[in-house]
Formats: sequence, C-alpha cells, structure tokens
Amino acid sequence: MKILFTCLKVVSHFKPLLPFAQALKARGHDVRFAAIAELADEISGAGFEHLIQAGPSDETRKKFDERFANVSAKEASKLYVPEFFMNVLAKTALPELIKSLEVWRPDLIVREPTEFSGIVAAQKLGIRHVRLEIVNGESEEAIATKYHKEFDELRSSVSLPPLGPGYLKDEMSFSAHPQALDSTPRINTKSPIRFLANPLHLSGEVPDADWMPQDDLPMIYATFGTVAAGIDKANGIFRIALEAFADLPAKILLTTGKDAPADLISSVPSNVIIRAFVPQEDVLPHARLMVCHGGSGTVIAGLASGVPMVITPLFADQPDNANCLEAAGLCLSVPDADVASLRNAVVHALGDDGMRERAQMAAKEIAKMATVDEAVDLMLSA
Repeated sequence: MKILFTCLKVVSHFKPLLPFAQALKARGHDVRFAAIAELADEISGAGFEHLIQAGPSDETRKKFDERFANVSAKEASKLYVPEFFMNVLAKTALPELIKSLEVWRPDLIVREPTEFSGIVAAQKLGIRHVRLEIVNGESEEAIATKYHKEFDELRSSVSLPPLGPGYLKDEMSFSAHPQALDSTPRINTKSPIRFLANPLHLSGEVPDADWMPQDDLPMIYATFGTVAAGIDKANGIFRIALEAFADLPAKILLTTGKDAPADLISSVPSNVIIRAFVPQEDVLPHARLMVCHGGSGTVIAGLASGVPMVITPLFADQPDNANCLEAAGLCLSVPDADVASLRNAVVHALGDDGMRERAQMAAKEIAKMATVDEAVDLMLSA
C-alpha cells in the first residue's frame, strides 16, 4: 500500500506518528510524510521520503505573530486551531497537496489532529483517512466540535460542500492516551483505539550518568518540553522553577531542550543539574517526581513509568492534560505558577504516597494497552 502521513512542522507533532510509520514501513508498505520544508531533517533522519508542502510566506507568518504578540497564551491556544491550523497553514498547503496526490495517490492518509490539509485532500480525492490523536480526549473533542464553520470554509476552498457540526464524527482514530487522560464523552469523535506508543525500556541501569543522585535524596526530573525555552511568554518558567527548587531536600535534573537560548539560565542552585537533553527512559526509573509543562508525550511517559507529577501548564493541550490528571489524582496542577506555589506543590507531592500509588496503577493500565502492531492490524483491516 501507499500510505501518507501528514503533520505540522513541530517535532512534538511528528514524533508520535513515527511508531506507526515505522511499523508500516517494516511490513513493506510505501510510507511517506507530507510536511513543510522545515521538517526535512527530521523526516529524512527517520528514513522516510518527504513530500514537501507549501507553507505560508515569511510576511504572513510575521503578521500572524504580530497579531498574537499581546494575546495571552491561553487565548492564543484557542485561536490557533481555527485561524492558523485550519486557515493559514491548511489553505496554503491544500492546492499543491491535491495536485501531488493526483500523481502519487496513496491508499491511506494518516494525519495528526492539528493537520487539516490531509483530511480535506483525502475527502476531495476519495482516499481513506485515519487520525492519530496526539492530544487528550478533551482537546480532541473540542477540535471536532467548535470549528465546523472554519472546516467547511477549508472544504469550500476546493469546491467541497459543507458538512456542518460533527465533521470528524466518523473518522477512525488511534490514541496513546490511557483512559486517565480521556474522560471526556465522545460526541463528535469516535472512541479511539488505544495503543502503547513507545514502551520505555526502564531497566534502571544508566552507566556513568553524572546527574544520578549519589545519596538517599529523592530525585526530581524537571522538563518543560522542546519549545518553551525559545518562547518569550513561556520561558520564565525556568527561572521560577530554579528558585522554587533551591534548597529543597532533593536532587533535581532540569532539561532545557537542545535549542535553548544561551542566556536562558543565569544561576543554578547547588541541588540542581542542568542538561540540554537526557533520554526519559534513563531518568524516569530513578525519579520520585516529575515537574513538567503537561505536554502529551511527557505526561504519557510519566504515567507509563508510574511517576507522579506536578504540572505547570503553559499552552496548547497542556491545561487540559493537567485538569484530567489532577481529577484522577495523578498530579498537582499549578497554572500561572510562581515560586511559592510551585515550591509548595513540589513539597506536597514528594510526600504524597497516595498519588505515587495511583501513578503506579496507571502504569499497569498502560502496560496492558494494545501494541502498535496490533493497532496497525486494525488500521489496515478497517
């Protein structure tokens, strides 16, 4: 089969697709990715052919960024789906994507939920399509419910009739999120097929790791994702976290991301070690607590390893993730964190044995989810 994956340029949207793409390629299928040119290194580095999509001009991006410069992160998150993902990105990519697919016509299009040119191209050309959910159920349901007018405008740009509300209701979907992250009733989306995306190999054996605690102090793993360090409205969380961690009776490993600005951190408490990147499977077996932003990939890894969390949601689906996990007793959420509130939450969470027990139960639930190969079988046979 010819199978096309479509996604945005953000690495955190691309990587969740890889387990399925790799499994399909291993079975001999012709698997390619459609994305704008900026994702070329990631796609080629993973061993896939890249169908380059048209992206918005620098001037269009600049105007969009200027428009949202004074909008709160929470408000910007609500507007990005209809105004940027459905409008600016999808409308720019869609005409050339359709032309490309008329030449290399896939049998199946697999998309992530914020990429909309793929689904409309599939509808235009009569190609079967499925969705890999990279966000929690509340966010998925919101996308499928709130923006039918904008979705119909995108369809009309290629002469397709309107669908109205419930425009994603019949799309088959797959999710790496356990039920703890998906308590929202599914009205305009199908209940997804749940699968275990990237099983962490939690052996606990990490040779020569200078960040490993050398005493009996509990270890805290702190990470705020791959993009927060480069966003002016978000990277203040690093200063807040370092001040909150100072003098805590714990050893803290804080990762900044490989592209963090050189001047991001000015001073480091004696109980904190800073690294650009450390594999999560190396860190999590030793962590008593994870302090994070609530990104989907990060919280799934934390849950899969049975580690409770303190979450400081910054944008996108992160507040929804924090709300779901807190309701399930798996995290403490600290929106709009300051030094005192974050420190208090960390101290409380370190001493909360009940939250740790619930996190370990969630890990057992995740371990029982379908494998990627089992999910691929269902994808291909539907």
